[in-house]
Amino acid sequence: MSIGDNGLKALAPSEKLNLSENTAITSVGLRSLKQYFRSPTCALKTLIIKYVNIGDEGACALTDALGLNKSLKRLSFCNRGITSKGMKAFLKLICDSSSPNSIYLSNHTICSLSTFGDESEVQKNITTWLGMNRRCDARNAAKSKIMHFFPDLDMVPLFQWNLKFLPLVKSWFDTVASPNDDFAASIRNRELSTVYKFVRGLPLLVADDFQHYLTQQLQRIRAKMSGLEEEERCLMQV
Repeated sequence: MSIGDNGLKALAPSEKLNLSENTAITSVGLRSLKQYFRSPTCALKTLIIKYVNIGDEGACALTDALGLNKSLKRLSFCNRGITSKGMKAFLKLICDSSSPNSIYLSNHTICSLSTFGDESEVQKNITTWLGMNRRCDARNAAKSKIMHFFPDLDMVPLFQWNLKFLPLVKSWFDTVASPNDDFAASIRNRELSTVYKFVRGLPLLVADDFQHYLTQQLQRIRAKMSGLEEEERCLMQV
């Protein structure tokens, strides 16, 4: 199929798109795919762009277009003309480690990214996080990436200040997938630390509510004990 930048703008919805050997495609055309990729009706799962020298500019345009896509699983392209700058754009697409929020907004659905050429350190990192995407659903992949890059993240602000939300803190950690045993152990340590911070950081209002609850329970116990004592006195008088 021969297609250029104008043809990209008229793509019909499909699960597989092969743009290989269409050398007329430039970064302009790739950037125009943003609306197509971000459409709620986009069902594209496989995108192949082999033997097209997109270069760093095309790589940046493609990753920008794929930013909020939730359907693509496999991406295959030729990295001819792509330097470390372009590969870093793909790494940023899969896992933007600049902040927890940026990681959360990264792509957690792409599971396979095939290129031609020697594997660089950046490509190895890409492979690591693609593996995370394969093992987890999108939500848990995001959690795992966040905990890897921000091990001392203060989770407390993410939850409402109320005792009934404490289980949410634990469940957040319980569903985090770990790439290895050492990481799994560190997750458990962070869980304990976070729960401790959560309880210790309870504001006075919540603490007062909790104290009121304990007071009510104590009053009920005392009332029950008083009733038992009264019953015992009556039995002794008989």
